[in-house]
Amino acid sequence: MAADTIFGAICWSVSMLYGSNVCSEIVERFRVRRPSFLVSSAFPARVVGDGVVALMSFPSCGVLRDRVVAAGLENVDFKMAQAIEFVTREGLDMVLRGEFDGLEVKDIGALCLARADEVELLPRFKVSKSFRNILDRAVYSSDVFRFSYVELNRGCGLVFWLKLLDTSYEDIVFSAVRLVNEVGLGGERSIGFGCGEGDVRIFKTGGLGFGGRGSWMTLSPYVPTENELGLLLGGRPLSYSLVERTAFYPFGRFRYFCFGEGSVFPSLDSGDFYGRVVDIGGNVVRYGYAFGVGLGDLGFDC
Repeated sequence: MAADTIFGAICWSVSMLYGSNVCSEIVERFRVRRPSFLVSSAFPARVVGDGVVALMSFPSCGVLRDRVVAAGLENVDFKMAQAIEFVTREGLDMVLRGEFDGLEVKDIGALCLARADEVELLPRFKVSKSFRNILDRAVYSSDVFRFSYVELNRGCGLVFWLKLLDTSYEDIVFSAVRLVNEVGLGGERSIGFGCGEGDVRIFKTGGLGFGGRGSWMTLSPYVPTENELGLLLGGRPLSYSLVERTAFYPFGRFRYFCFGEGSVFPSLDSGDFYGRVVDIGGNVVRYGYAFGVGLGDLGFDC
């Protein structure tokens, strides 16, 4: 689930709990690039004891995938390596260090790279699709919509990372997250989809970085500022995927493009965060800040 969906749900919850003025204050900070927190997209996870086995996007670097193929992992060919979508933190750490012994690629609903001792603990899910035909009552035109549903196995859930840049908002943000867990995320919440079972579990990780400032990967859809885009595209090698985001509002349909999760970029000397919000109009913005994870000096052309 994309970070802009989570951000919108948090803002809605803040408005319900603390009023529209507090919500507007938070959104305005993001407009002027003084965000009080950063949030990643949500990924499958499973709570194991006092910890959590959480997945993240596998970096889009083609060379990393080539190295997975060259390592000779069981039943992993070039096509399968290109299709790897998720990785555990420990698995990615091993790949970045060039250590492939004990790694496996498993289908958990999508292909995931993990250590052999993590395979049985990985979260499982399945994706289903349905189509709905909606008839316009005024002109009797027919529109067909495709809906995707993700069903998590028992004991599994979603995890996202949140970095507080202003600790004075900690209680507000965490209270909002708990309300989001109760009312649900995504579409068709009125029939019970997207609601959490049990309480929110908060784990303090101390950071996700893998060392150094040579390069970084985003775990959220990233909309760069004009200055950042010029530095990224005119500088050192990078590897990215472009994602189209579409939103429907009472004043019309809006779409924009952003860098997808797993995109890798060189580090820039532009502060502690990257990105901006997308101003759609009608006092509406979409979240576009990157949740950056340091990968260190990769030392190759992505």
